[in-house]
Amino acid sequence: MTQLEARRRPHRSPDQVLPNSFGQGVVSAQVSASRAAPPTTTVPDRLARVFELPLLAWRRLETEPLDAAYYVLLTGGAEQVLWINQRAVHEPKIARYVAATQLLPGFTAPLIRADTTLARLEHPYLITGYCPTPTLANVWPHLTPKAQEGAAHAWGAAVRLIHRIRFDLAGDLAYSETEGARLEDDLSARWQTPLRLAVKDYMLDTPKLVAALKRGQKLVQGAPVSLCHGLPRPQSFLYDQAQGVVVMALDFGNASRSDPMTDLAALTPILAELGCAETFLYGYGALSKWEKKRLAFYNLHHDLLRYALALTHLPNRLALSRMRLAATLAAEPNF
Repeated sequence: MTQLEARRRPHRSPDQVLPNSFGQGVVSAQVSASRAAPPTTTVPDRLARVFELPLLAWRRLETEPLDAAYYVLLTGGAEQVLWINQRAVHEPKIARYVAATQLLPGFTAPLIRADTTLARLEHPYLITGYCPTPTLANVWPHLTPKAQEGAAHAWGAAVRLIHRIRFDLAGDLAYSETEGARLEDDLSARWQTPLRLAVKDYMLDTPKLVAALKRGQKLVQGAPVSLCHGLPRPQSFLYDQAQGVVVMALDFGNASRSDPMTDLAALTPILAELGCAETFLYGYGALSKWEKKRLAFYNLHHDLLRYALALTHLPNRLALSRMRLAATLAAEPNF
């Protein structure tokens, strides 16, 4: 069996984890219980409005705060997942997922329906097929060290597959307000709020930070632009352990048209925690000197954005985020 055939034929097992179409998961025992004993409670009104066939079973899935996702078993045996974008309705998350599905046929969860008209629900939503293959995050703790090397290699190859999509084909994935904007201008716009916060923090060397960001802006001028996932973490990929390949990518709600090194920079802390950066990059492919410099710059970029997010919304992560940003600056970023 070729890798492509393996990707298109996910391993089916009722005892594995059910991921929803945006990368979250729920313990399979809960899904098995829904199949064996349909809930006695009334089907939620929002599900009745979305699905035309009667539901034999349904279950609310774990999602990010304020989002909503459901596993449903329809009359006739079809299993589907409903994801409702009620957390960030101003962002075109549904449109991004649809575009990614068209750009990566056979490598994303099967799209059943996408609706942004608000005719059936008060929020945009999409429905995908149920894909029981576990995510890489689910299987990773149970793999031997050698098997983890193989999984990291497959993970890197899967991210490279996404990055091969040319930017002109991925044009619909750009934020509407930055459509046609230069990459360096888009980055500058995203730094405005974080820099206003950083300048008030006596523990950060703000002048040095600003100087490093300006050097990075010049560095990325003319950088190649492709389809980027947004956060290609282990939860976003389904992994067939028997075949040793990633069979599907999930969670394209944050997909964008950008420099592929931004995706790799978003993974830097995750790869360090898992201890598989070298093997991942071997699967992804060798980086040029320019790519390595851009990666170093985007590491600083992401550290700044994480710091701002912690300062405004996640105070429990502020100390760690500040420490990482200060350490990156103190290390004299190599770009």
